[in-house]
Amino acid sequence: MRDYPILAQTCPLKMGIEQDLLVRSSLSRRKILMALRYHMRSKAYLLAIAQGGPRYDLDGRPAGEITPEQQQQARETLEQREAEFQKRRMIQRGNTRLVPSPLRGAIQADR
Repeated sequence: MRDYPILAQTCPLKMGIEQDLLVRSSLSRRKILMALRYHMRSKAYLLAIAQGGPRYDLDGRPAGEITPEQQQQARETLEQREAEFQKRRMIQRGNTRLVPSPLRGAIQADR
């Protein structure tokens, strides 16, 4: 994967990039999918998807656009992660009585 600098960035990757990697890389399909899954689930990558814009191929050339649906899914995933983080944080602080926050999906302590 070091042969493809685009993978070191948080640029949105083109749909089907795993096929390009299978053709151009000596790594197994399993390793490629594991690496892509790790990369594409990162907060930085999801933020890039949520912003929209072009997707890029292995050579850094534009290769498609992020759809509004993909942007929304990324936003929802980020919101869900933040809500889960806030819930864990409150529990760790010893406040086990949690109530829904006015912010969509967030959790706050009952005061």
